Amino acid sequence: MTDFQLLGVTLSVLLLSTVVVLLWRRRRLPVMLLGYSCHLPDSDRRCTMDLCEYLGLRMNIYDLQAREFMQLIYSKSGLGEETYMPPYLMQPVERLVVKHPPAIQEAEEGIFTTVSTLLCKTDVAPQDISLVIVACSLFSPSPSLSALLIKQFGFKESVKTYTFSGMGCSAGTMCVDFAARLLRHQPG
Repeated sequence: MTDFQLLGVTLSVLLLSTVVVLLWRRRRLPVMLLGYSCHLPDSDRRCTMDLCEYLGLRMNIYDLQAREFMQLIYSKSGLGEETYMPPYLMQPVERLVVKHPPAIQEAEEGIFTTVSTLLCKTDVAPQDISLVIVACSLFSPSPSLSALLIKQFGFKESVKTYTFSGMGCSAGTMCVDFAARLLRHQPG
């Protein structure tokens, strides 16, 4: 083998090695789910899918197109034949007042109990968490749901918070994708 051929082989191997290393470094790192928790409301809030749909649509404030869309969402939501409703929606329509405080109470109940359970199950302290992302399809309060969470559990001041709310049913999946992207670029 001549010196020129040896140089060509060496450069080819070096180039191939560089390409392999660059591809290896650019690969998508997996993001693992280490623990999860679900909120289970009190049994007195349990209702069937039909009752849930009725309670949601009974105020007759929606036009036909909106009602049909909501019925489609109900049928594809995965709620099943047994689901739960917040107490204020179960009141008679004459007494039904949809206001901010009951919605905040419902959000706090669900989020706080879920996060508390998750922190206990995973044995992670709030001060060890550097990123908090909250998703809520419809409700978008001020202060944000992530701010309420930070205040309740005493996360460190440098924690980064994001709230995906008022975005409809896609908020949850967008939130999971966003979290995965953030964790790939800033592990921990």
